[in-house]
Amino acid sequence: MKKNTQGILVIAGVLAVLLLIVLMRDQSRTTETGETTTPDSDSVVQTTDTVLKEEEAVKLVEEPSDVRDEEPGSSEVASASPGKMRYTQYYGHPLDGPLYLSGTFGELRGNHFHAGLDIRTGGVEGKQIRSVADGYVSRIKVSTGGYGKALYIQHPNGTTSVYGHLQKFSGSIQDAVIKKQYGMKKYEFDWYVPAGKLKVTKGQIVALSGNTGGSGGPHLHFEIRDKRGRTVNPLLYGIQVKDEINPFVKSCRLYHLEAKRYEDYGIYGSKRVKENSTTEVKPGSYGVGVSWVDYFSDKLNRLGINYAELKVNGSTVFTQRIEDFTFDQGRYINMHIDYWRYSETGIRYVKMFKDRGNALHFYKGNGSIQVKPGETYSIELVATDFSGKTDKFGFTIKGSEQATALAEGGLQMAGNTKCTPGRDNHLGTTNSKITIPKGALYRTTYFSASETPSTGKAVSPMIRVKHSNAPLHKSARVSIKIPDEVKNRKSQLVMMKYNPKTRNSSYEGGTVSGSYITETTKSLGMFFLTLDTVGPKVTPLKLGKYLSFRVDDLTSEIGSYSCYVDGKWVLLEHEPKSKKIFGILPASYKTGSHDLVLKVKDNAGNETQIKKTLNL
Repeated sequence: MKKNTQGILVIAGVLAVLLLIVLMRDQSRTTETGETTTPDSDSVVQTTDTVLKEEEAVKLVEEPSDVRDEEPGSSEVASASPGKMRYTQYYGHPLDGPLYLSGTFGELRGNHFHAGLDIRTGGVEGKQIRSVADGYVSRIKVSTGGYGKALYIQHPNGTTSVYGHLQKFSGSIQDAVIKKQYGMKKYEFDWYVPAGKLKVTKGQIVALSGNTGGSGGPHLHFEIRDKRGRTVNPLLYGIQVKDEINPFVKSCRLYHLEAKRYEDYGIYGSKRVKENSTTEVKPGSYGVGVSWVDYFSDKLNRLGINYAELKVNGSTVFTQRIEDFTFDQGRYINMHIDYWRYSETGIRYVKMFKDRGNALHFYKGNGSIQVKPGETYSIELVATDFSGKTDKFGFTIKGSEQATALAEGGLQMAGNTKCTPGRDNHLGTTNSKITIPKGALYRTTYFSASETPSTGKAVSPMIRVKHSNAPLHKSARVSIKIPDEVKNRKSQLVMMKYNPKTRNSSYEGGTVSGSYITETTKSLGMFFLTLDTVGPKVTPLKLGKYLSFRVDDLTSEIGSYSCYVDGKWVLLEHEPKSKKIFGILPASYKTGSHDLVLKVKDNAGNETQIKKTLNL
């Protein structure tokens, strides 16, 4: 009897602790579900950052008119969990010591899925980067954007490791790069190195970490690509990263999957739902969207989530598993998330249903929930990180003819031109032509184009394509007629895009095409032409063995540059983020006086030339 009493007391104590944890968890979710925008970059440091019978489950995933066919098989889908490890003893680490991440594989970026791991370097450059396995250098790319200075190493097992945002290369690799640049008289290049020319061994220092290209802070971008060229989560290859913190489901939205509203407003009607709440909705097809975040060893950086599942009355009807993808799939992120809400607020809600136009292979099931009058559906969202840690978010929906229709989200546009994915679509005004090509749209969408008189620095009418929040899978083409009064200055005309939120304009480009200036764009909005008549401003910072210049261009950005000392081409690097051109003179330049000429040209063809005397 005494033992039984003790057992009851122990059980009661455990239940009390569990209840306290649940209450604390609910309190935590209440404080963290506030929807705030965060910067989106390829940066390293963002520190600011239910039961249903099996036979009844079939009825929950009936195909609505606006969701793609479910893959063949049972309507109940296997749960999402981390995948199997591959080549676990094959690879070493690219950096010495424990690895800490500022970005995860498959993480959602502005217009693509993140293709690797962003590994912290303590906020500094110059950390030694090691080849993770034996092999040879297959490609070296040096660019002012993207991965900046990047190294690709081919391995005997058919995979390729990629190292991006490097400060410089090491040893014979650096020597080969310098030789290539001087031979081409160019800083930027993309070199597919002959097989075996630059061999490396596992653990060999191949580069130093940096902050080049599109990086938002010092770090190493690291990838592993398989034999088919797909990028694969490096954690699946045994790269070890400490993970001590559970993922966190911040909030969920309920979407009414109604095609007509999507066409008219750019998004389904939706409503944010509270955890453990009951929401009445009109009968029809519904889907769930989720905003979430993951952390590994601390909360300095907000990380992505690869695995998730949606359960309806206990049965899994949809799973997400992001473990590999090809680079041509990147733009499908536009259908993976609630694009309209992201465009308007910066908050990403991942769709836990497979929307029409989404060709990604990440999913099982279609996630549509068929709600019938008077019936109740228990919804549970489970988010899982690579280590297997989870978080759950649950709520209930009930079908009711008297419920208020979900109408939040989107903006009804006055567009009257029906544009479809299967053909070229043409819009236009008196002074513009816009083409949205075949395959650029994911869904049937209504657009319109209009123009207003020029304002500010514009020399053309302001051309606006309404319904600008409709995402594009391929670039659209915008052509603006050259005004008569500037026909003799065609070479100085550039196309700009105006952002009404920031009230700033950004350079798009533009080439002369008959009587028009034409440019392609990845997003629609308001465009105009302006004249760029001023060359870049060049300010010398250091003149000696080390050369450094600040370069600014107010309108069209730096297009090209060249530096000659005593008539010989000298390699200088360009870093747009810091607006600098810099480099070190070769050792062949001895003590004495030397003549320097630096020419910098912007994208409109305006050139600035400076001449200086170097006294070494």
